[in-house]
Amino acid sequence: MATYQLEIFNGLPFIFSNGKAYLVDTSSPASGPSVLFEAKQYNANIGALDVTIKDLVNKIREGKNVTLDGVLGMDALAHGCLRISYADKVLEAGAIPERLSSKAKFKNLMGLVCIQINVGTEAINALLDTSSEYSYMTDEKFLQGCKSVGKIEDVMPELMPGMKLKRFTTELCEQAIDFEGESFVGRFGKLPAQAGTLLSLVGVEAILGFDFFNSFEVLLDFKNSIVSTRKY
Repeated sequence: MATYQLEIFNGLPFIFSNGKAYLVDTSSPASGPSVLFEAKQYNANIGALDVTIKDLVNKIREGKNVTLDGVLGMDALAHGCLRISYADKVLEAGAIPERLSSKAKFKNLMGLVCIQINVGTEAINALLDTSSEYSYMTDEKFLQGCKSVGKIEDVMPELMPGMKLKRFTTELCEQAIDFEGESFVGRFGKLPAQAGTLLSLVGVEAILGFDFFNSFEVLLDFKNSIVSTRKY
């Protein structure tokens, strides 16, 4: 098992490997532009995705005041087991350790991890996204009656044309979420219409970002498609 120290900058997790700083991104199927991880080289060079990763690298380097060398995506992370603990500031990859207190099956959605959460009495599917400073819902109905905590500006890739990053503004609301009997309060915004519609078409109603990982230690067993958690 390999262990890396996590550093959190503005809600985003980074590791340092071979003298390089990489953003840990569970929402990216590929790593790049040039990433060396666990003695293997990853070069995302598949058209529009490569452009998006480079734009993201530049945005974080300029906007977050962090020297970033690449994005570490699921092609590199989804082998054996992955443990992410913001409290311990550690990322572990490789062999499968003992599971945590709560566990459930997760769905593999084009190489990404999707879990089922409960919003009130309704069960919905949520994508795990370490690269998102906030969490999002695809439909306003999941945010009705929630306490507003202000508006924020964020960015999201445009699927057409050219996969460039597009800025959008949304109101953040505090919403209580339940996962396998454990609850946490997250700050949720509403996704732009295009992104929300496309996610809904593949059965995803939410994106879980920083607040989820800041509330739970997460262990992903990719061989058995099991997610285990422990609330901090």
